[in-house]
Amino acid sequence: MTAYILRRLGALLISLWGVSLLLFLMTHLIPGNPARAMLGERANAEAVAKLERELGLDRPLYEQYGRFLANAARLDFGRSIKTKRPVAQELWARFPATLELTMCAMVFAVVLGLLLGALSAARRGGALDFFSMTISLAGVSIPIYCLGLLLILLFANGLEWLPNGGRHSDAYAIAGAGLIGSLLKGDLGAFRDAAVHLILPTVTLGAVPLAIISRMTRSSLLEALGQDYVRTAEAKGLRPSVVLFKHALRNALIPVLTITGLEFGYLLGGAVMTESIFSWPGVGRWLWLSVLARDLPAIQGGVLFVALLFMTIVLIMDLLYAAVDPRIRAAA
Repeated sequence: MTAYILRRLGALLISLWGVSLLLFLMTHLIPGNPARAMLGERANAEAVAKLERELGLDRPLYEQYGRFLANAARLDFGRSIKTKRPVAQELWARFPATLELTMCAMVFAVVLGLLLGALSAARRGGALDFFSMTISLAGVSIPIYCLGLLLILLFANGLEWLPNGGRHSDAYAIAGAGLIGSLLKGDLGAFRDAAVHLILPTVTLGAVPLAIISRMTRSSLLEALGQDYVRTAEAKGLRPSVVLFKHALRNALIPVLTITGLEFGYLLGGAVMTESIFSWPGVGRWLWLSVLARDLPAIQGGVLFVALLFMTIVLIMDLLYAAVDPRIRAAA
């Protein structure tokens, strides 16, 4: 097991190095002067030259990459040009909001996806199966930005049931620490306010993984229901619900867990569109605003941070499977 862990860690480091190299080249080889783009077209030559020296843009490309790689190894991504604060502080200040939204979206997707997939497999060819697959197809087909805007138009602007954006109302701006922070403080009003603000972005972000998990659960469960051990359980006279959820579903969850782990990694690093639509103060929206401002240190640090998060989640999933199934370690 130790050798397997070391191999996987080595693969993670190589992948992360590849991401850093591509990121560095993409941000430095695009047309235009990054310093002038950050300062604006009206900036004078002295200000542009000063910013180039601060960012090390006046040095050879290999020296710039070496400096970038050495600083990134210490989690030092420099200072944001826009806010003048260290990029690492900006990331850690916004990561709790992204993590909260991602966790809620995954809970929503997993619970409803498993339920729809299981009921669809149990009632194959029926009205419930048709309804479940229609929901799944819609979740995969509708773009996130369209779904988010439609939900805002219907439930926020139209019916006025839910807020159209933000993490909390103005009345709770000082206490706005999200669900967990409000709960730890014992502020039930702030907790309810944070929960209400989470509903629309949670549904929007969780729509795609819900559809994928639902279809994967249905497919795996239909395969499991045709196995001999399921027919044996049915022949013993066990209730259909016990056969479905206790015997078949447990064995059908392995591929579902795989896709769930990957989807969690995608959501954690890919909530840019959802956070932008709902003005959610997370890493995704901050990274998008940094791209618009051509904030080079923020872009590099943010993308590398997101890549590290995704690769870490994939590594954890690999190690969990290797711990459960020794054949994976042998095959690797």
